[in-house]
Amino acid sequence: MMLFPQLQFTRRFTAFSDIALGITLRAARVCAPVWFEVKTIFFLCSAAQFAPPSVPFPDPPTDTRAERRRLSTRIEKAAAHDQPINHRKNETKEQQIMQMTGNTILITGGTSGIGRALAEAFHDRGNRVIITGRSLAVLEEIRAGRPGLVGMPLDLGAPNSLAQLERDVRTRFPELNVLVANAGISRPEDMTAENWDVSTAQSIVETNIMGVMRTTAAFLPILKNRPGATIMATSSALAFVPRADFPTYCASKAFLHSWLTSLRHQLRKVPVEVLELSPPYVQTKLTGAHQITDPRAMPLDAYLAEVMQLLERGDHPRGEVLLERDQARRWAERDGRYEEIFAAMNLA
Repeated sequence: MMLFPQLQFTRRFTAFSDIALGITLRAARVCAPVWFEVKTIFFLCSAAQFAPPSVPFPDPPTDTRAERRRLSTRIEKAAAHDQPINHRKNETKEQQIMQMTGNTILITGGTSGIGRALAEAFHDRGNRVIITGRSLAVLEEIRAGRPGLVGMPLDLGAPNSLAQLERDVRTRFPELNVLVANAGISRPEDMTAENWDVSTAQSIVETNIMGVMRTTAAFLPILKNRPGATIMATSSALAFVPRADFPTYCASKAFLHSWLTSLRHQLRKVPVEVLELSPPYVQTKLTGAHQITDPRAMPLDAYLAEVMQLLERGDHPRGEVLLERDQARRWAERDGRYEEIFAAMNLA
């Protein structure tokens, strides 16, 4: 005869409940991290999309595990800095530091301004430097003053000029490992004028955008087979906050910033570093002879000294070679200062 049958049933039910609870807890431990990551991603992405830049980034749902906190931090930083999140670490390459000597460097637009200053600085460091330009007389003058520096003609507006340059470089300098796409033009435009048309804009787009893209396309097959290769294109700090009287020029540099970001991502598995050189207003002839002596412009030698230091240190996060003085413009929209800086640069 069984004593206390209700108690025996209770014990069996309790044992069964313990087993079920154990299974449930184990399942929860497996599923909870996945749910937390999904919940956190949706929360943070929604906040980053709709919160204005001046509003502090909201805190994610609290959790005690360090791994989840690290995930939340990565998502927050990526959203705040407009960077993609890469969960597959083995698909990215470590940031390269451009070697400063022993290179073979091709610099388009290398006969004046920043291009010529870069050519001379790299040549002084023991690199083989090839510069291009439209004027054969200027190329010859520069070569005469710098033995060992090579000058080759290039007119991006001529149909076969780039193809001829690519063939000549491939034949004479197969060791080419650095391309500096520097050729560019800048012109003001008054879109309120009665005779305004898009001819100036078309010229700027052809040189500043299509010129860089065509030059990159011509030499990328060579660079992909060279160790420690680098592509550097000249953009502008005006890519981030424009001067309204140079609308197409600023837009062309904003295009380059976006395009170089995509190029860098697509080449993430290829040993080619992609750099964006974004100068401020520098004393060159870019907008005319008056700019060389404009006291508001940064002296060219001072700018080049800072750029070479950044390159030597590998101090170019996200591939952006940008001076400290231009960081405010770079992050103006994120920091809620875009309208303030735009107004200061474009007086009514």
